Amino acid sequence: MPAANPATSSAAPSTGDSARWPSPTTSRSTSCLRKRAIRGSRCAKRISTADYAEGHEETLRRWLDRADWDLVLGSVHWVAGDWIDAPESASRRFAEEGVDALYAEYYRLLARAARTGLFDVLTHFDLPKKHGHRPARPLEEAEEEAISAARASGCAVEISSAGLRKPVAEAYPEARLLRRIVAAGVPVTFSSDAHAPAEVGWGYDRTRALARACGVTEFVTLEKRRKIRHPLPA
Repeated sequence: MPAANPATSSAAPSTGDSARWPSPTTSRSTSCLRKRAIRGSRCAKRISTADYAEGHEETLRRWLDRADWDLVLGSVHWVAGDWIDAPESASRRFAEEGVDALYAEYYRLLARAARTGLFDVLTHFDLPKKHGHRPARPLEEAEEEAISAARASGCAVEISSAGLRKPVAEAYPEARLLRRIVAAGVPVTFSSDAHAPAEVGWGYDRTRALARACGVTEFVTLEKRRKIRHPLPA
């Protein structure tokens, strides 16, 4: 699938990429059940983290239909022929392919993911910043496309403490972007994107303070894919 112009290329891999890109039913993608702390939840949830790949929507839809999920978390990692956040290749990719081009493609795919109706929550909304790579100026039109798609589809956006544990040392999404998401009326939820027991609920005080500073007054949890609204605690 690699294309000459990463800003317009499809995220669905060609046959040549299949050895590196997992199908929608392998561990990196929809069958990956990650431990996440969704604040307000008091019992175990059946949660799927489903990685979006353009052109594989119906395969993903069929897989998700196999279980009665409480919520489906949607993510985008595969961008223009490779992982956008892989530590071994991120610096090279941003240098060779261009920061703006990769960010623009990422947000295009995030918007398409939202429009599928497959996901309840969009995760790490500004993931490309993970290793500290940022455009010289925010790509506001590309961001707006993803925000508008989330609003139109009813997707919530997670406020995640995971970024605080990454090289960028900043929550997802950053304050400037979170303010735009809140102003657009997109619901938010909280996550620690925990990959180890000690990370469950990690950093919640910091993300709650960020949310309040950005105008959040309520957040959502989900049960049987229905949103339940809660006031933001003081």
